[in-house]
Amino acid sequence: MSFDFLNNPNPRIGSNAEYPGMYQFSTSLSNHITDPGARINLNVFVTGYGNIDNCKIHLNYPEDIFVYTDSFIYTDLKCRLENIDESTGLGDLILEYGRNKTALQKSGCLIGLDASGFPGKNWVNQIPTPFFDVSDTKTPQIATEKLLDKAPIECQFAISPNAKAGSYNIYLVLTYFNGNEWKGDRIEIPITVTTLFQRHEVLFTILAIALAVISIVFTVIEVV
Repeated sequence: MSFDFLNNPNPRIGSNAEYPGMYQFSTSLSNHITDPGARINLNVFVTGYGNIDNCKIHLNYPEDIFVYTDSFIYTDLKCRLENIDESTGLGDLILEYGRNKTALQKSGCLIGLDASGFPGKNWVNQIPTPFFDVSDTKTPQIATEKLLDKAPIECQFAISPNAKAGSYNIYLVLTYFNGNEWKGDRIEIPITVTTLFQRHEVLFTILAIALAVISIVFTVIEVV
């Protein structure tokens, strides 16, 4: 990473960074329509700017559609050096999400984001945070807006083979203190577990056409 965020005096140094912040979810789901026994991935980003502290996310979902022993949440930053200069010990800093892997819980999952980052060596306040600049552009980008190998929060859901067909929602609730007051955001992510007919729609259509053709043939034979 060419932008040297570790040497900044603060995690965020863009225009108005010192004022109360505002943050919201940005998500992507690999498939909103899924079959029993399939897998879907949910990537969760937090976008915004300004002051933020005591940030947490609560993830909730229906109890009876996932295989909990095979569903996981990946969080937290890790860093490593590449192309290290043997004479100086310096190298290219590589940031990646996914340091911690947690099994999905039936009661939902609470994710604390503050400790998922780390402090820059020159930050005035040496409190770990993932909400730091990763660019020095006019519109700064923070780490929780960026895909760093994985999303800041990546959920890998295994759909139960016995999941009932129907519509469900995954719920995400964000809570944080913006330096002036408590704020939050909430999002519902719809998923649909398909019916037997939806999973084999093409086959059923072919069978229906075949039966119709057979019926027509028999009708013609009877007429002749």
